[in-house]
Amino acid sequence: MKTLFAADIALVWKDLGVITARLQSLEDSGDNVQCQQDAPQSELDALKLTNLLMEGRIAALEDSKRQRNLKIRSVFEEVTESETPHYLRRLLSSILTPAKAKAISLDTYFRLPKPAKAPDGVPRDLLISFQSLRSKQLVQAAVRDTPSYHFEGANLTFFNDLTRSTMVWRQSLHPVTQHLRNHKVAYRWGPGRKLTVLHDRKRIQLQQQSDAGKFFKALGLPTPETLQTNAPGANSQPTTQMWDVSNVQPFYSKARSTVVEPNLVGT
Repeated sequence: MKTLFAADIALVWKDLGVITARLQSLEDSGDNVQCQQDAPQSELDALKLTNLLMEGRIAALEDSKRQRNLKIRSVFEEVTESETPHYLRRLLSSILTPAKAKAISLDTYFRLPKPAKAPDGVPRDLLISFQSLRSKQLVQAAVRDTPSYHFEGANLTFFNDLTRSTMVWRQSLHPVTQHLRNHKVAYRWGPGRKLTVLHDRKRIQLQQQSDAGKFFKALGLPTPETLQTNAPGANSQPTTQMWDVSNVQPFYSKARSTVVEPNLVGT
């Protein structure tokens, strides 16, 4: 009897071992299926990140080609193509000292096509290209803190010539730059889609709004609730028309830094 009972116990343990092995096999199969399901999503996320970085690099290369360009808005259409060089010479002489204005040379100048959604009464932007980046920076510095420059009956505004994707990217960081301005922190738009702040002799940089928390922590600033609860990606679409002045950042933030960084060209 004891022998039979022992044999039955051994058989039960054997069957239990088989069942345990089958369960483990099923669990392993389930994990493999889940991994296979997660793999395409992980690959997709990696591809999206790579694509985003590549878009940023391409835009940075395109922006670098436009570094010497400057867009002037609200120049009356009555300023014809033949009148443009004389108009620009008068404008530069008004913005700069006569000696500095005389030293500036332009490569080219022309009217840009008007966006389809721009109002009929809005003049086309005038794009000018300087022969040197230094000349452009002199003009930028002179109109830096002027929301609009009144000249010959028009209120002119000046903008860098940036790719649309870069403009959209900068607009996606508007909550960040607004928070910096509220705390009187100077910032610069650096090359390669970087928002740069000089803090304790160190450059603190931000490329995506999702990293705003770390960015503000490095600056010793609180992160605003709007950025904690609503952090759109770098490809957020603009909420205003691209021809509208309100959606373009000024050349430099009005909260100036006492440290001059010549290699950082703001917009």
